[in-house]
Amino acid sequence: MFSASVTVVAHAASLTAARGRSCPRVSATCTEVANAARSNLREAGEVEWTLLWSRG
Repeated sequence: MFSASVTVVAHAASLTAARGRSCPRVSATCTEVANAARSNLREAGEVEWTLLWSRG
């Protein structure tokens, strides 16, 4: 599960970097992409914490 979280983090970072470079005119679309990435990251983090607490 940890590797999946790392993959999500890396993907979100690449989306954020791409947004800064390639979306000057379509900021609404880029904002939606960034929000989706943040949402996925938050969900992955919640799953990660749930697994860690359940093992504790």
